[in-house]
Amino acid sequence: MLPSYQDLMLPILQCVAQHTSISTRALSDVLVEQLNIPEKARQQKLKNGQLVLTNRISWASIYLRKSGLLESKVRGMLSITKAGQRIVKNSDIDAINNQFLMQFPSFAAFMQASRAPQIPKEKEVDRTSLERLEAAHHEINTQLALSLKEKILSASPAFFEKLMIELLLAMGYGGSMEDAGEVIGQTGDGGIDGIIKADRLGLDNIYVQAKRWQGTVGEPAIRDFVGALTGYHGANKGVFITTGKFSKNAQKFFPKNGAKVVLVDGELLTKLMIEYNIGVSDQQAYVVKTIDIDFFDSE
Repeated sequence: MLPSYQDLMLPILQCVAQHTSISTRALSDVLVEQLNIPEKARQQKLKNGQLVLTNRISWASIYLRKSGLLESKVRGMLSITKAGQRIVKNSDIDAINNQFLMQFPSFAAFMQASRAPQIPKEKEVDRTSLERLEAAHHEINTQLALSLKEKILSASPAFFEKLMIELLLAMGYGGSMEDAGEVIGQTGDGGIDGIIKADRLGLDNIYVQAKRWQGTVGEPAIRDFVGALTGYHGANKGVFITTGKFSKNAQKFFPKNGAKVVLVDGELLTKLMIEYNIGVSDQQAYVVKTIDIDFFDSE
């Protein structure tokens, strides 16, 4: 029988602690040997073809990283943090689970963000199967969005630039990749990072500023961007994209010159990426069937 993803947390932490860094594939091999997982159990697969063990190791590793016990400075590699080392050295800790990880603020915030709106336990039985499925889908997408943001922040500025191009193209802007590639990143007037066609014929343009930040973008940055739109380019449409957040004053800022600026923060950015399939791929689809009333009424 395979251990659950929570049962794997402490063995994963202990295993990573024995290495300066270790790949997820090597981690899986070590765990199989240390935990004496039988071959038949190792070959169990989900409906999408992924090994169950691989999936559980992945989720356990994500939770340990969100708790600050593990980190991934190099893509595909895991290393232990000082906080993780303290856990491993504590002989009184013989298991790690979600409840244990809730003591870490970063994990508590992650879990709070990933949960669908909560329903009191006494009303849980009142939820239909479809409502429970939708709640699970919401949780998966929220966790996916957090992982996407993590990937974006660890990517290079050039990759982030390419990401913005592909997203805007997928949303119907920018004409072609060649057109978008020619203009994005070539301007620098007043903080404009790129110019994207608002339609395929290029009858109107949208000016873009993209900031790969973890912090908060304040009102001065938006005001400067609006000033660049009208002052340098005589334009009135712009998109300000950041991986961080916008301050309340930035969100409330309303240009007096009639310029229209759309603010895209990290949360909206990852939602758009999921919606337009940028940086993500379909893993599994569940089709919900219902009775075809017309079929039976035609009898």
